[in-house]
Amino acid sequence: MINMKIREAAGWLLHRQRLINPVQCPAEYDELFRAMAPVPTPYWCAPGTAPKLAHRAAFDDQAYTYGLRAQRIIVKGRFQRGNIGYIFADQWPLFAALYRKPLAAMSPRQKLLWTCLEQEGPLSVGQLREVTGLPAKEITPALHRMQQAFLVFEDQADGEGDRSWFRFESEFPDTDLATYNQEQALAMVLPELIALNGFLDSGGLADVLALPERIVRTAADRLTDRGVLRAACLEGVSGYVTAKDAGRTAPRAETSVFALDRNDFCVRCHSRELKKRMTPAQGDTLYYLLIDGRFAGIVTGRFRNGPFEAWDVQLQLGADEAKARQEEILQAVAQVLDPAVSPLRRYQGRVL
Repeated sequence: MINMKIREAAGWLLHRQRLINPVQCPAEYDELFRAMAPVPTPYWCAPGTAPKLAHRAAFDDQAYTYGLRAQRIIVKGRFQRGNIGYIFADQWPLFAALYRKPLAAMSPRQKLLWTCLEQEGPLSVGQLREVTGLPAKEITPALHRMQQAFLVFEDQADGEGDRSWFRFESEFPDTDLATYNQEQALAMVLPELIALNGFLDSGGLADVLALPERIVRTAADRLTDRGVLRAACLEGVSGYVTAKDAGRTAPRAETSVFALDRNDFCVRCHSRELKKRMTPAQGDTLYYLLIDGRFAGIVTGRFRNGPFEAWDVQLQLGADEAKARQEEILQAVAQVLDPAVSPLRRYQGRVL
């Protein structure tokens, strides 16, 4: 059993997730995107928004992912409990092994939609409504379920709302969805997820993968038996590190503050822990504050279709540190919430 220190895990996390050393070129970005896939869109965004890896690129990565999506280099699917995520198109077999939910049999409605796509070619929900006579509220859930079965593909080429739907096999005829089974897929992704965080327990792995913890733990234990992972303990929590990191010196956990939304990769890796120890006094959690590589605060407020309401910063820091780092923390919040549009009202309960 390896005893890991908080500063070691924080050092690996900040460096591996490219928070303090943002990627400089598309090739580096692609590598990180693959490791963090499926990548959701930012939390509470307009429909059709492209994904991004916030704070992790030295260039406009959302403009870049819009271009990748338009060329189908990255593609949209429903993977984790039916949620939207983006992957590189050559990753279909990997994520099919992890998340595909086959249909034992199509319902009459799904058969009708399938036949329309087979006979007419790609159609939007509006066009399917005209052809079938079904209301959109019946068409859309049926398509989403078929999307989870990898039977249909939603071509989100741009930010427009009326998107075309295709039969999956017509658009990706050379893709073998049976390339891997789930155990093989987990053996591929678990070491990478753990390396990106420095340390993860089975709960964190289950959270970021959106898979049952017992399945993830079994897979991680198998990799531990094979010497790929090592059992580790961090502040009394049992989990895993990669065998490659077990003998390495972790990089320094740089002094830093990042405001991360709920869909951020780092937040999703620690979601159950964060829900337990960071509950807003009132309102919603707009952002989690990663301070020196550890989550130590939240920004509270209300999500709105217009500007968000930013109410307060709640910190789990000593009073002296919270005061000393106030400007640094406010600057991090200002990077994600424009003070001219969503001014922060309070800091640690005090009116600004």
